[in-house]
Amino acid sequence: MYVNELLRLLRSAADILQPFARQIRSGTLVWNGEEYALPEKLQEPDPYALMWFGILRTIAELLERQPEITESQLKYLQDIFRGSMGSLADFLLDTRQWGKAARRSELQIARNSLGSAPTREFYAALSTCATTGLTDYCNGPLAV
Repeated sequence: MYVNELLRLLRSAADILQPFARQIRSGTLVWNGEEYALPEKLQEPDPYALMWFGILRTIAELLERQPEITESQLKYLQDIFRGSMGSLADFLLDTRQWGKAARRSELQIARNSLGSAPTREFYAALSTCATTGLTDYCNGPLAV
């Protein structure tokens, strides 16, 4: 797996969270699949979705603009994705506010960002890189 795959996963997770991170006020036009129209309902953003949306997009933008991932960056990524409380692995949306869409999105994030076989390989490599300091290995193919 290459850095491009990490960028794809980061952006994919951000895209999943984007609908929950936006605010829709009265008079705002939203895309309904065919045209821009007035919203069916108003929406306040979920604060955690908004936070993770910003973090994921920022990380992707920063990593895309540099030639290599540093050891400290790898450790940071490991912490925010698979660390302790507050990591992306703990992310949940309020089902009272978002209904079934919350659960679908949580499962999609888990599958796309945390649970797929290539991603497990990435986390294994990420863990190896962060604990052994093998940044040369990490800046090449990240598959184990």
